[in-house]
Amino acid sequence: MILKKAIACFVMGILAFAVLGCGDMSQNDINKQPKAINEEIIKNIIGIWGGNDIEAKREICRIDRVPTGILVKTRLIDATDIEGYLRQKHQLQDISVSQIRQDGDYAMAHISYTDGSAVINENLGFCYIDGQWCMGLNEIKSAANLDISCSDSNIDVAANIGYSFDNNPVIILDLRSKTGQRYAAGWVEPVTAILVTDKGEFPARNFGIFISPERVIMISSQEAVRLTLPFKDAIGTPREIRLIGFNGLDSRGLPVSFDNEAVIFHLSGGAAK
Repeated sequence: MILKKAIACFVMGILAFAVLGCGDMSQNDINKQPKAINEEIIKNIIGIWGGNDIEAKREICRIDRVPTGILVKTRLIDATDIEGYLRQKHQLQDISVSQIRQDGDYAMAHISYTDGSAVINENLGFCYIDGQWCMGLNEIKSAANLDISCSDSNIDVAANIGYSFDNNPVIILDLRSKTGQRYAAGWVEPVTAILVTDKGEFPARNFGIFISPERVIMISSQEAVRLTLPFKDAIGTPREIRLIGFNGLDSRGLPVSFDNEAVIFHLSGGAAK
């Protein structure tokens, strides 16, 4: 399950797309336009990704350039190291491709293949970079950094936002305590997240490989932790995130309060393109 494993390492920034004006274009400009992706191109990429040539894998997995790479790298956590996955040896067989969709220099397709005795079915993304199609890894087609601040000044926070092929937003929220104060995101139940935009309020809802937090997450000053918050069907420009069930802990490690008052993260930037 090499593709699923590689994608999973990123779940734990809107790309600037060039606008081509009217009028005469040089041959250089024409060459930069993404050509239509097809089944043959996708099978070739998957074949390389599932093979044993590490340098060839690096060439078609430009993690520093794809939206997923932008999404998962913040000031507090960088989750772009896939070297271990590049070095794994697999031989994927019986590759089939269906449901190809393309939007400019990003494309999605449904892939099925066998990896040993396992039969895998999943959706994968592809990006057109420097004149060739590469692995986009998942359905995130654009990503950007968010300017963010917290209503609790003791919390250090960094965040990025990504948008799926169908414009569903997912926010990466990295947190660390600035002091000895510890926090718990969730307690008996997982934390509840609400995205507030200029169009309304939208609770975290799963889509694709992105799922809302399913467990209590402890936050201290030792190491930053990550919340991955998908907001299926949310629309509008992000304004804030409200986390309900985000509690400071006392010296015994118990919540200071159970009143479920929201901690608010103020956002700017990151509107869907």
